[in-house]
Amino acid sequence: MINYPNPFNDYTIINYTLPYDGKVVLIINNLLGETMMIPVNEMQTKGEHSLKLRTETFKNGMYMATIKLISSNGDLGRTIKIIK
Repeated sequence: MINYPNPFNDYTIINYTLPYDGKVVLIINNLLGETMMIPVNEMQTKGEHSLKLRTETFKNGMYMATIKLISSNGDLGRTIKIIK
């Protein structure tokens, strides 16, 4: 998972590749661990995916983007820092 631009202003693009089909949950948290949004919570197919994340309401600062893939093939997760 990667995002650009980073730092960003009103939006950032998040790209990720899934190794297999499964339920994907993408959660954006602030540094206090509070959930700011859950822009993805659905079944997705393996392959490349892209999401334009609109963040006009976010204050300037650092956030954590965590993606989770839940599947019969196993669960995967990754977290990156995104900066507004």
